[in-house]
Amino acid sequence: MFRIRVAAGVLLSALILSTSSSLLFSQMLPQVIYGEDDRLDLYQLDTARWRELASATALLVERTQLRPLTGEKLAYQLVTAKLGEQWNLCPGEKFWQQPTAGNCSGFLVSEDVLVSTAHCFLDTGACETTAVVFDYSYHSHAADPTRLSHDSVYYCKEVLERVYEIGRGLDFAVIRLDRAVQGRKTLSLLTQGRVAENEAVAVIGHPLGLPTKLSQGTIRSARDRDYFVINADLWEGSSGSPVFDVRTGVVTGLVARGEQDFVVKDNCRVSKVCAADKCDGEQVIRARRFAEYVTPHL
Repeated sequence: MFRIRVAAGVLLSALILSTSSSLLFSQMLPQVIYGEDDRLDLYQLDTARWRELASATALLVERTQLRPLTGEKLAYQLVTAKLGEQWNLCPGEKFWQQPTAGNCSGFLVSEDVLVSTAHCFLDTGACETTAVVFDYSYHSHAADPTRLSHDSVYYCKEVLERVYEIGRGLDFAVIRLDRAVQGRKTLSLLTQGRVAENEAVAVIGHPLGLPTKLSQGTIRSARDRDYFVINADLWEGSSGSPVFDVRTGVVTGLVARGEQDFVVKDNCRVSKVCAADKCDGEQVIRARRFAEYVTPHL
């Protein structure tokens, strides 16, 4: 069993960055469509509750991807590429024309504390190069999600906790931001009770570095003590997304890993598609497993 718990300022073992660990990590990323692709943009969400919860979710990007704007109310331009070109997607793939940026998702649990996955912060110095971007979303069909206000952009100040244990599937990090976030709902974690198979869940995050997406699914398996398995539509970039109980809006887990994302067709790539009860499903770390690391920093 391979377990690492690293507080801020302590270097990770070189073993994490070995070739074998990197290969295993690449096989664990969450990516696939179950049934039909049901990802929705922010403006398509039909209740204020989901839009409020989405406002507490964020995209993690390199600081160099933010270009300061001068003489405008908006403070930053996020440097992006077109999804289809960046990933060599076949024409007709959903969201082909939308922008893509960043590498992970995260969510707010207090005014200056964010939760994401540990594999987004394995490299030495990762915190110093990471920006946390809220509101990278289509607030309307014609909106430009790449133009951001000062209150939408924050920076990683410190990695407070980092747990990366491949054998048990634990992969989460607790991050301190450079300043308090104003005007956003912080998310509540399920620390008591258990999730059950066939319960409905929703995931909000940034699959493939896209603007905010919501995807729904159900819990396929809840037998493991550290994680459960769902069938929501997730990709690389979904790592660190919160998984919600659709009835309560409480965070029941954190997206960590799952199926492969694409298959090659005619020299381009199409999304892998599985029946709702087929393939391996997407593994979600139970909220109570990382809540104990969050509480001391609230």
